[in-house]
Amino acid sequence: MEPARLRILLIDDEPAVLKLAETILRRAGYSVRATSSGEEGLQALLAADPPFDCVVTDAMMPELSGYDVVRAIRANERFTRLPILMLTRKRQAEDVRAALAAGVTDYVVKPIDEHLLVDKVGLCLSKGEAKRHVFEFPVLGKSADALIALEARVTMLSESDLTVRAGAELDPGTAFSLECGLFGEIGIPAPPLKLLQVRKLETGDARPYEHKLAFVGLPETSLTKIRAWLRRQEALQRK
Repeated sequence: MEPARLRILLIDDEPAVLKLAETILRRAGYSVRATSSGEEGLQALLAADPPFDCVVTDAMMPELSGYDVVRAIRANERFTRLPILMLTRKRQAEDVRAALAAGVTDYVVKPIDEHLLVDKVGLCLSKGEAKRHVFEFPVLGKSADALIALEARVTMLSESDLTVRAGAELDPGTAFSLECGLFGEIGIPAPPLKLLQVRKLETGDARPYEHKLAFVGLPETSLTKIRAWLRRQEALQRK
């Protein structure tokens, strides 16, 4: 998937932020339509032909907030799987939960960091696609043990998500906090997670439910450490 072929809808009521984000995304090779309000953004989304591949919206806007925009998008059957990245100055746990409840794919905390914005847009576009991530490696050993209010085991890790096996089926769309020794091994705090999908494996294992959990709001420092850890595992595997 080439960035030059992908179309981004950008929504922000702050002219300076809108121009900065537009410049960053155009420089990364995306085709960008910049809009200055939630209403204008929704109208552009509905009228787009070909459709947009991703929406990047500010959270706090007058009249129609970013949360309202996201809820309106998700209420339309055409856009249930459309990647949505939210720009926000809020970073508390309740803010993360509110963004997830509205239906965002991920979010970026302002002020905008160029590399993180481009990274997050790329990850948003890749989430849910039937393809392997650039860096992905099976997780083995004691560091794979995890706790999500029930016993679980992490079986796969990538730079944008992880896969967990559990004995019970969890609800897609729910936000989770995962306590796992793996994060300590990587050297990052446990990130907020959003459950993307669940499937039941035909196996006699005590943990037959496989859950794919996406990282939400992962900062650049944590993303860099995850990628470094995955590269180390890949190098060790080749030895």
